[in-house]
Amino acid sequence: MIAALAVAAALLSAPDTLVVGTLADPVTLDPHRATDLAAAAIVSNVCETLVRWRPDGSRPEPALATTWATTDGRRWTFTLRSGVRFHDGAPLDADAVVANLEAITRTRGLAAHAERIGPFVVGITLDQPNAALLATLSQPFFSLVSPRALSADRPTAIGTGPFVLASARPGLVELRANPDYWGGAPRLARVTFQRAPDAATLARRLIEGEVDLSTALSETELRRLRDRPDTALDMRTGLNIAFLSVNNERRPWTDRRVRQALARAIDRPALVQEAGDARRREEHLLCQVDPAQHALGGTRQVQQHLVVVQRQVVLREKIRVQRTRDGGVGAEEVHPRVEIGLGGRGRHG
Repeated sequence: MIAALAVAAALLSAPDTLVVGTLADPVTLDPHRATDLAAAAIVSNVCETLVRWRPDGSRPEPALATTWATTDGRRWTFTLRSGVRFHDGAPLDADAVVANLEAITRTRGLAAHAERIGPFVVGITLDQPNAALLATLSQPFFSLVSPRALSADRPTAIGTGPFVLASARPGLVELRANPDYWGGAPRLARVTFQRAPDAATLARRLIEGEVDLSTALSETELRRLRDRPDTALDMRTGLNIAFLSVNNERRPWTDRRVRQALARAIDRPALVQEAGDARRREEHLLCQVDPAQHALGGTRQVQQHLVVVQRQVVLREKIRVQRTRDGGVGAEEVHPRVEIGLGGRGRHG
């Protein structure tokens, strides 16, 4: 999917405040239970992962873990960054990481066992080798939170990141800078995520300077803004997947003929045109997915997915059955140190 970031040239907000325009509130700010892009954009600035992916997507790099090693792709050791504290003052150590990984195993279905090897060394043993482990651990939904947050009745984002969650209410989430951030205090004092009622209002706020940047604009609004001298438009290929899926264990989808009829009845060009810009390159792929093998876990029912991948052309006008085991969400880093989620969307039937 083509990710678009629109930035206003004339900013009305305070010079040390960044206002991000959105079209949705986060469903939850508990990183281990969130699945939506609104939450990912916020969590990415408040919490951190063991490793993170370079902005160019070429390889992983250290985050809360400084080094890692494996000999067989199944048994891993991670050495933690020392001197790091969560926003509530709790130390980042092996016990905190193990507690987080145990929580992730329960909520995300990560097929792994974590153990404390030393004060700042953690071991992870997978049920089976997984070359995508580092990519999985780099996702915002695998972020680490304070052990105190894990034991709270309503866990929330209390992390180690450059921004602290200051307040959250419908329509507005406010972050403030963490002056004690291990990577150095951010240049921004505040970041606010402000929800607009619709895309047209969001575009107007961007033009008028009420909002500084947004990744939530519709294709219609992007076409309107593309040639304006007072806005900057950054478009790049995203890493997301848009998909429709049916549950093969529920009637009438248990009947192979019904599934075949559905696959042949869908007007793919019209679907892509309706969902986004026709300039995008599409891939039409019918695949068989076992969510039990998915890196994010989830239901163990086998589902059949009609997947429209808008990242690169692998198959065109052709249906193929393929087994897939790995997946994820994407995020783009917007300097200074503000990450805005640019992942995909899906609908289950």
